[in-house]
Amino acid sequence: MKWIAYASDESGRMEVYAKPLPPTGVKHRLSRNGGQAPQWRSDGKELYFLSPDTTMMVVSIDTARGFAAGIPQVCSRSAGSRSAPVTSTP
Repeated sequence: MKWIAYASDESGRMEVYAKPLPPTGVKHRLSRNGGQAPQWRSDGKELYFLSPDTTMMVVSIDTARGFAAGIPQVCSRSAGSRSAPVTSTP
């Protein structure tokens, strides 16, 4: 199954979500305190997004048996140490 990440203000502020393609009605909120501009890592195992203060955040993603997301963390590695983000999972 493929997943799409998007930002929406449906909660009253911009948050980052993921939902399956084709859509099933299920969605997962990935940001905790707001977020925008989500981008997948090229292998689909992490999702990057910007917090409201433009801090780069990263959340681990496991789609092996459905969908599981970790807790968003500040992305502390240099940009050159990770694969380039893409907009949809492989």
